[in-house]
Amino acid sequence: KKYRVLTAAHCVADYDKNTSKTTPNKSHFFMLLEKPGGVNSVHKLEVLKIWEIKEGKDFAVLEAETDEDIPVAVLAKSGPKLDEDLRVVTMPIGSDVGLLLLRGYVSKKKMMSPETDGFNIEGMFVLQVAGLGSGQGSSGSCVFSLKQNAVVGIVTLAKSSPNNHTSLLVIPINKFNDSYKEYLQEEQAKKEAEKK
Repeated sequence: KKYRVLTAAHCVADYDKNTSKTTPNKSHFFMLLEKPGGVNSVHKLEVLKIWEIKEGKDFAVLEAETDEDIPVAVLAKSGPKLDEDLRVVTMPIGSDVGLLLLRGYVSKKKMMSPETDGFNIEGMFVLQVAGLGSGQGSSGSCVFSLKQNAVVGIVTLAKSSPNNHTSLLVIPINKFNDSYKEYLQEEQAKKEAEKK
Protein backbone atom coordinates (compact mmCIF):
# COMPACT_ATOMS: atom_id res chain seq x y z
CA LYS A 1 0.00 0.00 0.00
CA LYS A 2 1.17 3.49 -0.76
CA TYR A 3 0.48 6.37 1.59
CA ARG A 4 0.97 10.04 0.85
CA VAL A 5 2.06 12.57 3.45
CA LEU A 6 1.37 16.30 3.26
CA THR A 7 3.79 18.76 4.85
CA ALA A 8 5.23 22.25 4.35
CA ALA A 9 7.68 22.58 1.46
CA HIS A 10 10.30 24.29 3.62
CA CYS A 11 10.44 21.13 5.79
CA VAL A 12 11.87 19.16 2.85
CA ALA A 13 13.40 21.92 0.72
CA ASP A 14 15.62 24.96 1.10
CA TYR A 15 14.21 28.36 0.24
CA ASP A 16 16.57 31.16 -0.76
CA LYS A 17 14.88 34.47 0.06
CA ASN A 18 17.32 36.38 -2.17
CA THR A 19 16.63 34.37 -5.33
CA SER A 20 13.12 33.13 -4.40
CA LYS A 21 14.17 29.60 -5.38
CA THR A 22 12.90 26.42 -3.72
CA THR A 23 15.45 23.58 -3.94
CA PRO A 24 14.99 20.04 -2.55
CA ASN A 25 17.44 19.48 0.29
CA LYS A 26 19.66 16.41 0.58
CA SER A 27 17.98 15.00 3.70
CA HIS A 28 16.33 11.60 3.95
CA PHE A 29 12.83 11.46 5.40
CA PHE A 30 11.13 8.76 7.42
CA MET A 31 7.68 8.14 8.86
CA LEU A 32 7.61 6.78 12.41
CA LEU A 33 4.46 4.90 13.39
CA GLU A 34 4.08 4.79 17.15
CA LYS A 35 2.03 1.84 18.34
CA PRO A 36 0.69 0.75 21.72
CA GLY A 37 3.19 -1.40 23.58
CA GLY A 38 6.20 0.47 22.20
CA VAL A 39 6.58 -1.59 19.00
CA ASN A 40 7.21 1.19 16.49
CA SER A 41 7.87 0.93 12.78
CA VAL A 42 9.83 3.23 10.49
CA HIS A 43 9.16 3.74 6.78
CA LYS A 44 11.25 5.68 4.26
CA LEU A 45 9.48 8.58 2.60
CA GLU A 46 10.16 9.63 -0.99
CA VAL A 47 9.54 13.23 -2.00
CA LEU A 48 6.97 13.25 -4.83
CA LYS A 49 6.36 16.95 -5.34
CA ILE A 50 7.53 20.25 -3.87
CA TRP A 51 5.68 23.39 -4.87
CA GLU A 52 7.19 26.87 -5.15
CA ILE A 53 7.27 28.76 -1.84
CA LYS A 54 7.57 32.11 -3.66
CA GLU A 55 4.10 31.47 -5.11
CA GLY A 56 2.65 31.07 -1.60
CA LYS A 57 2.53 27.30 -2.08
CA ASP A 58 4.56 26.17 0.92
CA PHE A 59 3.57 22.52 0.65
CA ALA A 60 5.04 19.19 -0.40
CA VAL A 61 3.83 15.61 -0.80
CA LEU A 62 5.88 12.57 0.20
CA GLU A 63 5.07 8.89 -0.22
CA ALA A 64 5.76 5.72 1.77
CA GLU A 65 5.05 2.10 0.90
CA THR A 66 4.11 -0.39 3.62
CA ASP A 67 1.96 -3.45 4.26
CA GLU A 68 0.64 -1.84 7.44
CA ASP A 69 -2.82 -0.36 7.72
CA ILE A 70 -2.41 3.29 8.62
CA PRO A 71 -5.32 5.55 9.54
CA VAL A 72 -5.51 8.51 7.18
CA ALA A 73 -7.00 11.97 7.51
CA VAL A 74 -9.57 13.35 5.10
CA LEU A 75 -8.84 16.67 3.39
CA ALA A 76 -11.62 19.23 3.62
CA LYS A 77 -12.82 21.02 0.48
CA SER A 78 -12.16 24.45 2.01
CA GLY A 79 -10.44 26.19 4.88
CA PRO A 80 -12.10 26.91 8.23
CA LYS A 81 -14.53 29.67 9.16
CA LEU A 82 -13.74 32.42 11.66
CA ASP A 83 -13.83 31.11 15.26
CA GLU A 84 -14.10 27.48 14.08
CA ASP A 85 -12.83 25.00 16.72
CA LEU A 86 -9.53 23.55 15.48
CA ARG A 87 -6.78 21.20 16.63
CA VAL A 88 -3.15 20.95 15.60
CA VAL A 89 -0.60 18.32 16.62
CA THR A 90 2.92 19.74 16.78
CA MET A 91 6.34 18.66 17.95
CA PRO A 92 8.25 21.88 18.57
CA ILE A 93 12.02 21.82 18.29
CA GLY A 94 13.60 21.44 21.71
CA SER A 95 10.42 20.16 23.35
CA ASP A 96 10.94 17.48 25.99
CA VAL A 97 7.30 16.41 26.00
CA GLY A 98 7.11 15.13 22.42
CA LEU A 99 3.88 15.62 20.50
CA LEU A 100 1.50 18.34 21.64
CA LEU A 101 -2.22 18.52 20.85
CA LEU A 102 -3.19 22.18 20.79
CA ARG A 103 -6.57 23.85 20.52
CA GLY A 104 -6.96 26.90 18.34
CA TYR A 105 -9.30 29.10 16.37
CA VAL A 106 -9.07 31.33 13.31
CA SER A 107 -8.69 34.94 14.38
CA LYS A 108 -8.03 36.50 10.98
CA LYS A 109 -9.31 34.98 7.75
CA LYS A 110 -6.67 36.47 5.45
CA MET A 111 -3.32 38.15 5.90
CA MET A 112 -3.19 41.78 4.80
CA SER A 113 0.56 41.86 4.09
CA PRO A 114 1.55 39.69 1.11
CA GLU A 115 4.96 38.77 2.59
CA THR A 116 6.72 38.12 5.90
CA ASP A 117 10.31 37.00 6.46
CA GLY A 118 10.65 36.56 2.69
CA PHE A 119 7.70 34.15 2.51
CA ASN A 120 4.66 34.82 0.37
CA ILE A 121 1.77 34.59 2.87
CA GLU A 122 -1.02 35.81 0.61
CA GLY A 123 -4.24 33.95 1.36
CA MET A 124 -3.01 32.40 4.61
CA PHE A 125 -5.06 32.64 7.78
CA VAL A 126 -3.97 33.23 11.39
CA LEU A 127 -4.53 30.47 13.92
CA GLN A 128 -4.52 31.55 17.56
CA VAL A 129 -3.29 28.65 19.67
CA ALA A 130 -4.28 27.90 23.26
CA GLY A 131 -1.34 26.26 24.99
CA LEU A 132 2.40 26.56 25.29
CA GLY A 133 5.07 24.96 23.18
CA SER A 134 3.90 25.69 19.66
CA GLY A 135 6.39 27.51 17.53
CA GLN A 136 9.54 26.52 15.66
CA GLY A 137 9.05 22.91 14.64
CA SER A 138 5.30 23.27 14.10
CA SER A 139 5.73 23.72 10.35
CA GLY A 140 4.12 21.09 8.19
CA SER A 141 1.57 20.14 10.84
CA CYS A 142 -1.96 19.67 9.60
CA VAL A 143 -4.76 21.68 11.16
CA PHE A 144 -7.93 19.67 11.87
CA SER A 145 -11.47 20.98 12.09
CA LEU A 146 -13.69 19.23 14.63
CA LYS A 147 -16.78 20.46 12.82
CA GLN A 148 -15.69 19.18 9.40
CA ASN A 149 -13.77 16.18 10.79
CA ALA A 150 -11.06 16.90 8.22
CA VAL A 151 -7.77 18.71 7.57
CA VAL A 152 -8.42 22.39 6.83
CA GLY A 153 -4.89 23.75 6.60
CA ILE A 154 -1.12 23.31 6.81
CA VAL A 155 1.04 25.24 9.31
CA THR A 156 3.74 27.17 7.50
CA LEU A 157 5.04 29.84 9.93
CA ALA A 158 4.88 30.58 13.65
CA LYS A 159 4.99 34.09 15.04
CA SER A 160 5.57 34.83 18.72
CA SER A 161 4.67 38.10 20.42
CA PRO A 162 6.92 39.69 23.11
CA ASN A 163 4.69 38.08 25.79
CA ASN A 164 5.27 34.61 24.20
CA HIS A 165 1.82 34.30 22.64
CA THR A 166 2.12 32.22 19.47
CA SER A 167 0.14 32.66 16.29
CA LEU A 168 0.47 30.13 13.50
CA LEU A 169 0.18 31.15 9.85
CA VAL A 170 -1.73 28.47 7.98
CA ILE A 171 -2.28 27.76 4.29
CA PRO A 172 -5.95 26.87 3.72
CA ILE A 173 -6.38 23.33 2.41
CA ASN A 174 -8.29 24.44 -0.70
CA LYS A 175 -5.09 26.12 -1.96
CA PHE A 176 -3.31 22.76 -1.69
CA ASN A 177 -6.27 20.86 -3.19
CA ASP A 178 -6.18 22.99 -6.35
CA SER A 179 -2.42 22.53 -6.80
CA TYR A 180 -2.56 18.81 -6.03
CA LYS A 181 -5.32 18.30 -8.60
CA GLU A 182 -3.12 19.98 -11.24
CA TYR A 183 -0.18 17.76 -10.21
CA LEU A 184 -2.27 14.58 -10.56
CA GLN A 185 -3.46 15.68 -14.02
CA GLU A 186 0.16 16.34 -15.09
CA GLU A 187 1.24 12.90 -13.82
CA GLN A 188 -1.62 11.23 -15.68
CA ALA A 189 -0.70 13.06 -18.90
CA LYS A 190 2.93 11.87 -18.52
CA LYS A 191 1.81 8.24 -18.10
CA GLU A 192 -0.41 8.44 -21.18
CA ALA A 193 2.42 10.00 -23.22
CA GLU A 194 4.78 7.17 -22.16
CA LYS A 195 2.30 4.54 -23.44
CA LYS A 196 2.35 6.04 -26.94
